[in-house]
Amino acid sequence: MTRRKRKKQTRAEALFRGSRIAKLLERRLIADASEIPAQAIPCDADSGTRWLYYINQPITCQDCGAFEIWKAEDQLWFFEVHKAPIYKWANRCLPCRHRERERKLEARRRAGHAPAV
Repeated sequence: MTRRKRKKQTRAEALFRGSRIAKLLERRLIADASEIPAQAIPCDADSGTRWLYYINQPITCQDCGAFEIWKAEDQLWFFEVHKAPIYKWANRCLPCRHRERERKLEARRRAGHAPAV
């Protein structure tokens, strides 16, 4: 990545973070911007989540027992873009998620159902 692109991306991230913190302050969900850790991504106040920010979370895979970090960026996508319910949580590592997806597709195919899009 070039220096110019990196600088532009840094500015965009700062603006993104600043606008989200401003919305949390406006709604009086936080009293001060220092309540959001520096490495965390502030939540969208309109998203309906029960927490104020996303931070890297350690998880243990329920299938293989592997330790993995659920990144804050992935949580943001999962809850705000994908619109997953707030009570859902990652419980499988990436390889096990792929294996489970393939298992379900194969079960659908054997049952004679059209593949899910």
